[in-house]
Amino acid sequence: MLHKKSGLTLIELVIVIIIGAVILVPLGAVVVQAANKAFLPEHYTIASGLLEGVVERVANLRFSDVAAESGSFTGIFSNYSYDVSFYYVAGSDLTAQSPSATAYKRALITISRSGFPSLSAVTLITDH
Repeated sequence: MLHKKSGLTLIELVIVIIIGAVILVPLGAVVVQAANKAFLPEHYTIASGLLEGVVERVANLRFSDVAAESGSFTGIFSNYSYDVSFYYVAGSDLTAQSPSATAYKRALITISRSGFPSLSAVTLITDH
């Protein structure tokens, strides 16, 4: 009398695992990408507020105190950093860099966080 065998053989089990991996790996990438996009609005809100604060601080400095700087925020925003760079511009063209010191400085402020897009703003500081 023949007995009917039930269950899976080792080959069948390996094939099922391979098919499952082929399906789940791309699906996992989609889930991770969706999760990152879900945090973008929060990132933009936080980065915008931090950017506004740095722009206000730089804009309120005396003209002679405006200098390049960079650093990180503290507390719950410690994963955000900022960078301030500047160059002199001529009064006739506030977008072109001047080869010599003038009465106008154009400051570029950038807020960044690893894994997310950076936010930047430009402000003009005068010596008048």
